[in-house]
Amino acid sequence: MEHPNFLAEGGIRCPCVNCKCIDLVTPREVNLHLYRDDFMPNYYVWTEHGEVDSNTNLRGHSSSGGSVGEEDQFAAMDQMVHDVIWPSINVPDSNSNRGNEAFREDEEPNSEARHFYDTLISANQPIYKGATESKLSISVKLLAARSIWKVPQKCIDYFEKMLADVCPTKKCLIENNYQATQLVSKFGLKSRKIDCCVNGCLLYYKENSNVTECKICGAARYLPRKSGMGKFKDVPVK
Repeated sequence: MEHPNFLAEGGIRCPCVNCKCIDLVTPREVNLHLYRDDFMPNYYVWTEHGEVDSNTNLRGHSSSGGSVGEEDQFAAMDQMVHDVIWPSINVPDSNSNRGNEAFREDEEPNSEARHFYDTLISANQPIYKGATESKLSISVKLLAARSIWKVPQKCIDYFEKMLADVCPTKKCLIENNYQATQLVSKFGLKSRKIDCCVNGCLLYYKENSNVTECKICGAARYLPRKSGMGKFKDVPVK
């Protein structure tokens, strides 16, 4: 209950066999669910509750497996931001004269690395005292919402203005979608849409990037063209 996830979400993602870390409930309800229904199987590393899986591979898949639904993608975004930020944990404040402890004691990071770390530390500061979110984390979540639910850019701009209006300091947040995109792109967190099979069989990616129908189920990648449409781009089904 002291973990930032609980403080930010106002509840615990219940790990019982029915909730499967999706439903947010009170601590008392978690106790009741676990006594009644038992733990969900194979949940040994508590990734939905802040624990970092040391066996996570370079593609971002943990050893526990499982797919990520739309409701869980924000938790995945938090993990992605954490993965980007962890190298800077031992980096001192930008005003400090100490060297980076991640480097050898006699070796200072070069100017490019120092600039990256300073920018990252600044972007990841709480937006105000006591806050659990930073400019970076809010930017990532807003851009994720736009990508997942196809929210118009003007709507994101409105949300950002609304968030800024309720913050104690007006300058503590980005002002619009453009600034959010610029901020996250500095750390390699750009958004990219990839076509996929309508039935979820495969991604049209890398060796499958030029395939026009699913190799597994045969479903078409693109919507049927209407006659006389001209040289417009094909529209993916999903």
